[in-house]
Amino acid sequence: MNKIRCAIYTRKSSEEGLDMEFNSLHAQREACEAYITSQKHEGWVLLKEKYDDGGISGGTMNRSGLKALLDDIEAGKVDIVVVYRVDRLTRSLADFARMVEIFDERKVSFVSVTQQFNTTSSMGRLTLNVLLSFAQFEREVTGERIRDKFLASAQKGIWMGGFLPLGYNVKDRKLFINENNAEIVRHIFSRYLELKSVRLLADEVAAENLRSKLIDAIVNDELRPPKATLSRAGIYKLIDNPIYIGKTKHKGKIYEGQHEGIIDIKTWEEVQALLKNPNLRQPQTPRKTTLSPLLGKLIDAENDDLVATFTKRRNEYHRYYISRRAKCNADRSGWRLPALRVEEIVSTQLKAFLSNPSFLSAALTATTGDIYVLNQVIAKANEFLSKSETEIFQSILKQAQFRNNDILFRINLKPIFPNDINSEMAEIIYEYTVPLKMQRKTIGMTLVVPTEKEQAKEVDANKLLAIARAHLWWDDWLNGRAQSMKEIAARDGFHPCYVGDVMHLAFVEPREVERMVG
Repeated sequence: MNKIRCAIYTRKSSEEGLDMEFNSLHAQREACEAYITSQKHEGWVLLKEKYDDGGISGGTMNRSGLKALLDDIEAGKVDIVVVYRVDRLTRSLADFARMVEIFDERKVSFVSVTQQFNTTSSMGRLTLNVLLSFAQFEREVTGERIRDKFLASAQKGIWMGGFLPLGYNVKDRKLFINENNAEIVRHIFSRYLELKSVRLLADEVAAENLRSKLIDAIVNDELRPPKATLSRAGIYKLIDNPIYIGKTKHKGKIYEGQHEGIIDIKTWEEVQALLKNPNLRQPQTPRKTTLSPLLGKLIDAENDDLVATFTKRRNEYHRYYISRRAKCNADRSGWRLPALRVEEIVSTQLKAFLSNPSFLSAALTATTGDIYVLNQVIAKANEFLSKSETEIFQSILKQAQFRNNDILFRINLKPIFPNDINSEMAEIIYEYTVPLKMQRKTIGMTLVVPTEKEQAKEVDANKLLAIARAHLWWDDWLNGRAQSMKEIAARDGFHPCYVGDVMHLAFVEPREVERMVG
């Protein structure tokens, strides 16, 4: 009797209860294992690998457990996918259709323990599609109910949670004035009326060392952990928050709250009039250093923002990108990178990406799979190469993360893609890494780009074979011997996804192939 390899997939939408010794994921797995055992006479065998997703919605395909399952299915390691209920796999009809297509291509069956469906039959697929339609409808209705509940609560003046405003304590979802902190709030409002400048007020707050008072709020009888003093942006938010006159704000609308206000209405109206008076805005002091074009685009290995700063030595200004925690709290674990070197590296790598058809093809395949518009993408990428560095940074670069051994680039491909590709999406994000050596000197960093010799790798026979196939397939398509990747895949016995992944290798530079061969 042939063994039928069974993989169990489990999922739970919320993280609640996942830390329990026996949670929902365990209950689902136990039921699925019992069902597989009952089919032992049919040759069913449980695979040891676990495919679990805890605290993740069924409305997305971006799940680690699901990705691992689909990878193993593509690798031919699974015969049957077993779930407790069909909506554990997905709540999206479109996502399920894509999964079923993958299942069919690999001759993998799908079984729901509580509903007992088999997707190998057309009737089974029809029934599952109907069920998933209701599952998707349930998810959308649940979202609408939650939004309606938030709106109804806001209209009744109930505090909706989130960051606790300074001057209040919360208990049983109700706000109560904390008199010690309320005095700080009144002081900030009154001083703003006198100074008429948030910048001067922020300097005064910092000089008075109000940090411990500002964070000495109690949440459900627990002292909050220390945080930094109010920044200028924090003061703007504070004096513009209607919660301090006993109101709540939701989706831009203001409602009467159930809590007591700290500021009287006259003071509030005077402050708002000052905030809206353009004649009182302070003229900006001319910058002594050039702008930092990557500001807001960089993070460090700890996902902390890299903010701009500078030092002055011998009448010369030296710019840096420094971890926010290091700038605010003198945290020596923070990063300090020379701005000119960072901008040089990022600019060089982005231009290399835009000018290399192989990189563009890989990005196109990974994000849309539509390899046949590559020439249009190359043309638009060449247009961007004529733009300034700042324009390239702002248009293409979503984020660059400097890590210990590399830089993770997150590129927005939307500006260089044809308008008809995913036109409804605001961004099309593609990620890739570039090796980089980071040498720490106290809290500073020295950036060293490895040489070609240091980056050289051993010959990869499989990659060379893939490059050869890519050239043959690309030539077949250009000369009309094949009309699509699916046709090439069916002809040569490969999966269409593999053909799509390999096609871009036809654009690997000849010198790179020579280097691989040695």
